[in-house]
Amino acid sequence: VAKQEGKAIFNASMSFHIEEQGFEHQIALPDMPSPDDLQSEKAYWQKTSPLIGGLMPPDLGQFDAIDVRVVGRREPLNPTCEAPVQGMWIKVSKEVGNDQAIQRMLLAYISDMQFMGTALRPHPVSFWTKGFQGASLDHAMWFHCDFKLDEWLYYYMDSPRAMGSRGFNRGSFYSQAGILVASTAQEGLMRLRKPKVDS
Repeated sequence: VAKQEGKAIFNASMSFHIEEQGFEHQIALPDMPSPDDLQSEKAYWQKTSPLIGGLMPPDLGQFDAIDVRVVGRREPLNPTCEAPVQGMWIKVSKEVGNDQAIQRMLLAYISDMQFMGTALRPHPVSFWTKGFQGASLDHAMWFHCDFKLDEWLYYYMDSPRAMGSRGFNRGSFYSQAGILVASTAQEGLMRLRKPKVDS
């Protein structure tokens, strides 16, 4: 339990399992463009920022450490209604060694990137929409096998349901060889505040 000013703001629960042999199957890696055929997130924002009044993501610096290549990008200021599915290739920019604890900590951080936006895709709103309020409420992650973050991983995301100002998202991380290495699930707040009317 993490506390701030004496109040609980975060709860984490973790479980561990000794490796053993057993039944094995997985859902196949979806068809998508190669990361070599896609623009990096940093290059996209450097090109787009002057066109939208200099607006930039608040965490743009993360793209120096993490190379992100988005599949099926939506325009931030003019979002169209689309299927609640998206994906992105990710890898870290420098070698991080073979310690799986470090690899998994980094992937846990990365797993929140653009995840909530999946539930927004069927609606004409984005994080840039005036009055939009979004926050991650619950986030779960499962690690299936070892992986290397200095090699490309594909993050496939879908959102089967949204209602009551909450969106539910699911995610799957695949290696380039098509091996499902980790899975995620998240519930996020997605609220559009009505403008205040002066009385």
